[in-house]
Amino acid sequence: MKRFTPVYNVSFGLVLLTVSLLLIGDLIGLVPNAEKGLLEGRGKFSESLAVQFSLAFSRGDTELVKATLDTMVERDDEILSAAIRNVGGRVFAQAGEHEHNWIEIPLDKSTATHVQVPIFNGNRRMGTVEVVFDRPQGSASVFGFGSSLTTMVVFLTLTSFFAYLFFLKRTLRELDPRSVIPERVKSAFNALAEGLVIVDEKEQILLANTAFSDKIEVSADKLLGRRLSYLGWVHDSNQNRVLPWDAALANEKLTSGVPMKYETQRSGMLTFMVNTSPITDAKGAIRGALATFDDLTDLESKQVQLRHTITTLNQSQKELQEKTIELEYLATRDSLTGCLNRRAFFEKADQLYLEAMQSGTDLACVMVDIDHFKSINDQFGHAVGDKVIQLVTGELRANARPDDIVGRYGGEEFCIMLPGVDGANTVTIAERLRVKIKSATRGRLTGAVRVTASFGVAEISADIPGPADLVNLADKALYIAKENGRNRVIAWEGDCIQEQCDDPDHAIQDEITPGTGIDEPLADDPQAYVSASDDDHTDVELLTLQKRITGLEEELAYSQEVLIQQEGQDPVTGLPNRLLFRDRVRQALAHSQRNGRIAAVIVLDIDMFRRINDALGFVIGDQVLKKASERLLRVLRDTDTVALIDGDEESSTVSRTGADEFGVLLTDLKDVEMITWVVKRILDEMALPSEIDGHEIFMTCSAGISLFPYDGNDPDMLLQHANSARYNAKQRFSRNSFTFYSENLNQSSYKKLWFEGQLHHALELGELSLQYQPKVNLATGKITGMEALIRWNNPKLGFVSPTEFIPIDEHTGLIHEIGSWVIHSACAQARRWRD
Repeated sequence: MKRFTPVYNVSFGLVLLTVSLLLIGDLIGLVPNAEKGLLEGRGKFSESLAVQFSLAFSRGDTELVKATLDTMVERDDEILSAAIRNVGGRVFAQAGEHEHNWIEIPLDKSTATHVQVPIFNGNRRMGTVEVVFDRPQGSASVFGFGSSLTTMVVFLTLTSFFAYLFFLKRTLRELDPRSVIPERVKSAFNALAEGLVIVDEKEQILLANTAFSDKIEVSADKLLGRRLSYLGWVHDSNQNRVLPWDAALANEKLTSGVPMKYETQRSGMLTFMVNTSPITDAKGAIRGALATFDDLTDLESKQVQLRHTITTLNQSQKELQEKTIELEYLATRDSLTGCLNRRAFFEKADQLYLEAMQSGTDLACVMVDIDHFKSINDQFGHAVGDKVIQLVTGELRANARPDDIVGRYGGEEFCIMLPGVDGANTVTIAERLRVKIKSATRGRLTGAVRVTASFGVAEISADIPGPADLVNLADKALYIAKENGRNRVIAWEGDCIQEQCDDPDHAIQDEITPGTGIDEPLADDPQAYVSASDDDHTDVELLTLQKRITGLEEELAYSQEVLIQQEGQDPVTGLPNRLLFRDRVRQALAHSQRNGRIAAVIVLDIDMFRRINDALGFVIGDQVLKKASERLLRVLRDTDTVALIDGDEESSTVSRTGADEFGVLLTDLKDVEMITWVVKRILDEMALPSEIDGHEIFMTCSAGISLFPYDGNDPDMLLQHANSARYNAKQRFSRNSFTFYSENLNQSSYKKLWFEGQLHHALELGELSLQYQPKVNLATGKITGMEALIRWNNPKLGFVSPTEFIPIDEHTGLIHEIGSWVIHSACAQARRWRD
C-alpha cells in the first residue's frame, strides 16, 4: 500500500485540528451567527407593525391597516409580501403575492425570511402579522453552495490543507537534518557498501544512505521520518522481538552480529547482519542510534549451496567407504567359494610367516587337491563340479580355526596355513579333513558322485626362506600323494616323505585304508573299516547282528527324544525344544504385530561339533552343549524374550532346536542395528576357551538371522530363512560368523565389523589424531579453552567421520581405551602449550 510522506500526514492533521476547533467554538456559541442577528432585527420590525395594527383595529380603522401593508411592501425592497391572518386562519388583508411566498411554519415560529407576530386587542388575540423577507445578501450561493457553517468548514478544510502543506514544505526544507550534514559527509555515507541508518530516540529515520535505500527498494526521501521498526522486517517466531536498535536506545550498549531478514518486492528475501551503536549528546543522554546493515544474502545462498555440497560429499564419501569395504572383500575373496584368493592368501601368509619366525612358533601348510576332478566335470558337468568345490571348501572352512587362513590356490586346489601347529598335529588335522570330505558327499550330491581329496603337508623350518617355499614343499608332498594312489595324506619332512597309512612305524595310525579312486566305499560304511587282509577273519553274521542292535538303539533313542519333545524340554540342556520355540515365535509375532515392533529369530550352531563328539566322545559333547547354553543365557539381556515357557518366570531365554543348534528370539526391538552387537557378543562369549573334563575346548558358532516383518510373517518362514542365512555364513565366512537373511543388512553388518577390526589397529598404527577448536568469549574476544576433536585417517578410506566410528567404539567397548588415549594426548598437548 502506498504511504504518504510525513509532510502530507502533518498537513492533514493540522486541518482536522482547525476544523475541530471551529466546530467546538460554534457548539459553545463563540462563532458569530449573522442569520441569528438578522432574525432578531426583522422580528422587532414585525412586532412594531403588530403594535400599530393593534391600535388600528382597536379604533376600527381597517383601511389604515391595508394602506400600511401596501406602503410597506412597495417601499421596502427586502419585504416581498405581508398579510394579516385572523385566528381562524383566513387572510384578512395582504400586500404582494403573499399566498405564493408564504410557507407553512409552526404558529408563532419565525425564520430569517418568514416572520410571524401575534396581534392582541387587550388580552384577546385578534390575529397574526405575517411578513416574507428577501434572502440576505450574504447568503448567496457560491459555486452552487449556500452560505452556511458546512460550506465554511469545507472551504476552510481545502484552503488550510494546501496552505499548511506549502508552509510545512518550506519549513521542513529549512529544518531538514540532512542540510546540517556536509555534502562530503553524505558522499562518504553513500560510498559505503553496507547500509547505514541514523534514527532518533523515537526510532524515526533521520538519515539513510544510498546502499540501504537501494537494498530495501525505498528511496531515501521516503524513508525520512519513518520508524525503522515499521519497515518490512520478517521476524522469526523463535527470535527475540527486541530489535537491535531498540536495545541500543534502551541500554546504551553496542550490539553486533544480529541477523535480520527483510522482504522486498523485486529481490525477495534479504538477509542483513546488523550492528548498532547508541548516539549520545554532551551530557551523555541518548539522542538516537546508528545502525549498519551488511547484506549477507549472497553469502547465505553460497553457504546453503556449500552445506548442500558438503552433504553430497559426505554421502559420496560414505558410499565410497562402503564400496571400498565391498571391493576389498571382493578383491580378496574367490567368488565361487568365498575363500581368500591367491594374492590375498599370500599377503596373510607373509604376515603369519614373519610372526612365526620372530616368535619361534610353529607354522604348517596343507595343500589340498580334489581327486579326479576333471573326471567329475566330464561325467556330471561343470555345475556338479562347482558344487563339489563348494562342498570341499565348506568342510575346509568349517573345520578351520579363526586364526587359520584358507585360500583357493587353483582350480580344484586349496591351501591352508595353520599357525601354532606342528607337523604331526597338522597331519592329524589333514587326515580328519580327508575323512570329512570323503563322508560329506552323502545326501548332498548325485548318488554316483564320490568325492575324495589328497593332502600334502609341510612344516616351517629355519631353512625355508619364505611362505612361498613352504607352500611349494606342501605342493610337492601333494604331488607324491596323487602319484601314489590319491585319497591320502603325505607329509614332507626334510628330504624324506612320510605317508599316512596302516604302517605302525609312522607317526599317526590311519583309521581308514587309503583307496585309489572315487568309487571307494564311504567311511561310515561298516565294510570300509575292514582291510583286505582281514576278510578271512570277519564274521558276516556278527556284523549283521551288530547293525541290527545299532538300529534298535537308534529307534529307542528316537522314541525317547519324541517323548521329551512332547514335554517341550531338551533333556541335555534343560532348555525349551524346537516345538516350543516355534510356538514362542508364533506368540511373539502376534505381539510384535500388535505393537508395531521388530522381532528377530537367530539360529546358531557350534562349529565342528561333530569333531568334538568323534574325538572326545558324546559325554564331553553333552557337556559342551550345556556350557554353550549357559553362555547364551549369560550374554543375552534380561529384556530379550527368547523361547519362554508358559507360566515359568525363571525359564531360560534360549532354546535348543537341534543336535548342536540353538534358537534365540529377540522381541520388542526398536533398532535393528542392535542385533549386530547382540550377536557379536554371543559369538565372542562362545569363542572363549572352556575347560571340560581336563580338555581345553575352543567353541565357535555360526549364526543366521531373520527379521519380522521384513523376512517373513510366520514362524516356519522365519526359521527357514534364519537357517538359510546360517548356512550362508558357513559358506562365506567359515567359522565364528553370522549373516542376515537380508543382503542389505548383511552389508551394513559387515561394514560395522570391518570398521571394528580396523579400529582395533587404529591406535597402534597412529591413525587417530586430535584437532583442537578454540572456545572464545564473545564479550572479550579471548580464548578461554579448547575442545579436543578426534579424527581418524584410515589409509584405505581416508578421513572417516566420527559419526561413523564413535557408535561402533561405544558398542564394542573400544570407547574406553580411545577415551583414555584422548585424555592423555589432550593433557600432554595442554602441558606443551603452557611450557
